Amino acid sequence: MWRWSKGFLEQDLSYKISLKEGSTPLLRSKSINKKYRIKNLFFKDESRNPNNLFIDRGSAYLISLIKNRGFRSVNIISRGDHAISLATYARRANLKSFAILPADTLPYKIYRTMLVASKVKLVEDFEHALNIMRYYSKISPERIYISPADPYLMNGYQTILFEILYELKKPPDAIILPVGDGALMISLAILAKKLDLKTMFIGVRSKGESPLLSEIRSEKPLLKEYLDELLRQTDHEIIEVSDEMILESIREMSREEALPIDPVNASVIAALHSEHVEGLEDVIVLFTGGGLLHDPAVMKIVLKEEKTDKIGLGFVKEKILEILLEEGGAPVYRVWRILETTYGVKISLRTVYNHIKDLVNKGLIEPVLSDEETPGRPRRIYMVTDKIFYYLMR
Repeated sequence: MWRWSKGFLEQDLSYKISLKEGSTPLLRSKSINKKYRIKNLFFKDESRNPNNLFIDRGSAYLISLIKNRGFRSVNIISRGDHAISLATYARRANLKSFAILPADTLPYKIYRTMLVASKVKLVEDFEHALNIMRYYSKISPERIYISPADPYLMNGYQTILFEILYELKKPPDAIILPVGDGALMISLAILAKKLDLKTMFIGVRSKGESPLLSEIRSEKPLLKEYLDELLRQTDHEIIEVSDEMILESIREMSREEALPIDPVNASVIAALHSEHVEGLEDVIVLFTGGGLLHDPAVMKIVLKEEKTDKIGLGFVKEKILEILLEEGGAPVYRVWRILETTYGVKISLRTVYNHIKDLVNKGLIEPVLSDEETPGRPRRIYMVTDKIFYYLMR
């Protein structure tokens, strides 16, 4: 990645951290390009980065910059992936890292962050995490707080476009990529404009509340205003894809290209159905991370054995199930207290109730009246159902 540093460095850095991020492969389609009438279709596979994330490019640059400026620690606000990447590079640079994550972050992302971060704090939701950052940024301006919208991260992302131009020897007609907070799409579009390229960027997001794309779905994208402005001033587009299109794209890539990709990467393949790309000569599909499909629940769905409600529940719901299994049943208030005292999950009682309501709707737990003798009306507790064992074995 650092070979392109002249394109984004604002100053020379005496210390440059690297885990060999960048230089990811640009794979040519051998089959599906014909189906979509695209002469040259390429897959830019960012899952080959050290943490399987395109974010590693930005992390390498930003953490190097922070190290050169003499800071000893960083505070990271993230939905998961940014914490994994930034904490990894901070650890490599011998910096302390403190990550603040929403409590409903996917469990494996929380555990993965815990492996490298100095400390991980779980809060009610992402908005709460942002409020913490805003508050402490005002009263402690000497501290470094990093969010997914950090401009220095975005500078690192631009090396993706440098690599594409170097390999193709010309600008592509279109680049298709997933859209979460919008940082990647905006950063690449800014560089394309600076280089006077005519490349169209097509962002992809889910149609509705897709469980398949929960990893990148954002109800309040951090860069929504900038993204909306970009779309108003250019020919770039954002399109929506359905779960059915994503699942079919996983099957298609597995059978036609021998690449059984995960749902986020499959979403950009689904976007090839768009009228915006038909007949174009050179199209890049950007796989932003995750890599090959590894979630057994999604595999079963792809093979048409299960429905999408079998996909991972999230950290808080899984901890609630663990608590109810260990306790043999418990009222909402006790679950709430155990979440805070045992797991450090500080969320409201109302939020815990909403998680429990979702688990009831999924059939994993059920309300029953306690047989304990208590004053007044019998107390309602929640217990796991037989369905929980099927979920645990999936």
